[in-house]
Amino acid sequence: MPPVQINLWAVLAATAFAMIIGAIWYGPLFGKPWMKLVNRTPDDLARGSGQIYLITGLCWLLVGYVLAHFVQYTAADTAVEGAITGLWIWAGFVFPTHVIHTMFAGRSKKLVAIDLGYTLIALLGMGLILVILPS
Repeated sequence: MPPVQINLWAVLAATAFAMIIGAIWYGPLFGKPWMKLVNRTPDDLARGSGQIYLITGLCWLLVGYVLAHFVQYTAADTAVEGAITGLWIWAGFVFPTHVIHTMFAGRSKKLVAIDLGYTLIALLGMGLILVILPS
């Protein structure tokens, strides 16, 4: 495997992007319908939110770090190519596995669309950021 040089600041910026998009996506954009679909209230979400946000941030940090490898492996050198790399990761790994899990869990199509939409936007933006802030 070819060696890669990872810009940890770019990974951190991509992680911050995913977290900010999540706050907007599950806040003013789709927060109310999402809470209804998962049968949660704002009070439910407030309990243990520190730990949830910490784990979420660590998970997005891992995603950013791995995506940085893919961006370099694909030799993406424009913002569009970085976003396309994020799109392929979403289309090849996130979309199918998420659909499989939620289908067997009996979750609604609307919930699947909300969750997959967020991850798509996050990965597109993260791929873009990882190219414009090169190693």
